[in-house]
Amino acid sequence: MKIQDKVLLFAEGDIETEFDLENDTSEVGMTAKAIHDFQAFQKEIINDIHYLLSEISSGNFRIKTRCEEKYKGNYRNILVDIINLNETLSLALRKIDEGASQVNSGADQISNVAQAL
Repeated sequence: MKIQDKVLLFAEGDIETEFDLENDTSEVGMTAKAIHDFQAFQKEIINDIHYLLSEISSGNFRIKTRCEEKYKGNYRNILVDIINLNETLSLALRKIDEGASQVNSGADQISNVAQAL
């Protein structure tokens, strides 16, 4: 596959297609290595984001990234936002649970008073 074709696939979001150019010290070889390294990096970040969001959507709010050291530069903001989202959802669900408990307790008290009358 030509470098141009691979870069076009990247631009379309394809990070799975293997890149078959040899890495060497030529400009083409170094470009091939850079593309290969970026592909591996993207796969790891995307898989980790998928894992984190899947855990949150399954109700597991005790999440931890599998590759925190990879979240550099603009990628760090994504991880921070996922952590903030997780904490906000967890807090909201705790408040809902507390509210439901209070409603249940109030309903029990009303029931007891009604039975006593």
